[in-house]
Amino acid sequence: MRCKKLFIGLVTLTLSWFPSTVFSQDTIRAHIYFKSGSYETKPHNTYLQRFADACAGFDSAHIFIDGFCDDEGSDAFNIQLSEQRAMAVEAFLKQYITIKANFTITGHGESNPVASNEFDDTKFQNRRVDMLVIGYQYGYTSSISDISQIVDAVPEFVELSDVSLRELLLALEKDDRLVLRDVQFPMSSDSILPSSFIVLDTLASILMDYPNLIIQLEGHICCTSETGMAGHKDAYNATNGKYSLSSDRALNVFMYLVYKGVPSRQLKYVGLSGSQKLVWPEATAKDQQKNRRVEVRILEK
Repeated sequence: MRCKKLFIGLVTLTLSWFPSTVFSQDTIRAHIYFKSGSYETKPHNTYLQRFADACAGFDSAHIFIDGFCDDEGSDAFNIQLSEQRAMAVEAFLKQYITIKANFTITGHGESNPVASNEFDDTKFQNRRVDMLVIGYQYGYTSSISDISQIVDAVPEFVELSDVSLRELLLALEKDDRLVLRDVQFPMSSDSILPSSFIVLDTLASILMDYPNLIIQLEGHICCTSETGMAGHKDAYNATNGKYSLSSDRALNVFMYLVYKGVPSRQLKYVGLSGSQKLVWPEATAKDQQKNRRVEVRILEK
């Protein structure tokens, strides 16, 4: 069967912070995809290198690498191929991961498909390797408590131009989040800047093409404590004079997508103020920019 897709690597980073003076445990998840019948990692070496670099912050780690196939070929062939894919990724990562790490390698064959094998533009998701790193840091201290969040890692590991928004959304799993880095607002305003319309128009098109895809738009702000500003939970919105900036930004993105034709049943929105910061303390303008964002969370696919 001919292959219609350009196969890319996707890295999704999951952080779970457990404040402690003894250790912290973080997790990193990543996925890469393969051409039919292949276990060649070369097209993904840049992504795997950056994935390995992300592990450098740990003192030690346990790395799980799971290989999968689509339904082409016999069961025995696919078990072998899925193992070859996992071992190829392991061999590459071992060249670059310098911390103490234990590896667990498993080939699953064509079991556990995440997409339909009927069409070329979906079955590529089943020709994959999933990577999970459980990393440990010792002597860890933090002033942040009770934060558990999924963070889009594309801005950290992969240039967004290298990966289409459509392919990212289709590859993400339920409850994964994607940061819409190109959705921008003026300071203290919920007005969407015109430069944001390209990515929002693309998002609208994807949602209309996939009516079962339901997302939640989550607004986040910077430059506030967890309790907000001046005793208010959210930041001040100069547009309407209310302390509802994160919620208002998420709502405006919601309204824009509905205006572009997305059924409202596919959309939810919420303002999370500064309760889920990616960086704390915000020591630089770059730190503030990372926290000032709108995220898409996958609710249903």
